[in-house]
Amino acid sequence: MTTEPARVFFKFKMPGDHPEPKIGVEGLWAEKIDADLYRLLNIPFVARGFAWGDVVRCEEVQARLVATETVQDSGNSTIRLLFRDPNCEEAERTVNYLQYLGCSFESNRNLFAFDVPPEPQLKISLRELAAYLNEISGLSDNMDWETGKWLSPADPATAK
Repeated sequence: MTTEPARVFFKFKMPGDHPEPKIGVEGLWAEKIDADLYRLLNIPFVARGFAWGDVVRCEEVQARLVATETVQDSGNSTIRLLFRDPNCEEAERTVNYLQYLGCSFESNRNLFAFDVPPEPQLKISLRELAAYLNEISGLSDNMDWETGKWLSPADPATAK
């Protein structure tokens, strides 16, 4: 028996200096696998600490499913690339290379969210991937990148 995908919502703190923290919400599709457990079917664009395939526990809040915790890690990482000009050759070359390495992605104009498989399935190490992205973003004003979830000892996006 298969069920229709459900929309699961993730709360996150909006960036910026606000007197009172502003909370944003991102909705992702997920498949129900148990009473309150859902497997993510999307790559998060904004929610941090989650990746495609993670299993999350949800509670119903005002008729919405809200993720409260990860109960089973997929082993995947999430990275986000922001291209000021997503139609340039550099953006196309970078996206194609990440796909070649085994990453999949979703995009919304100039923001690309990539699912990075575990190292045995990725054609290079996470360290090499981070070095590549740091090099590309350092050579260009067109691209910035960050991690949404990184399954490596140190988060390379913060060490730039």
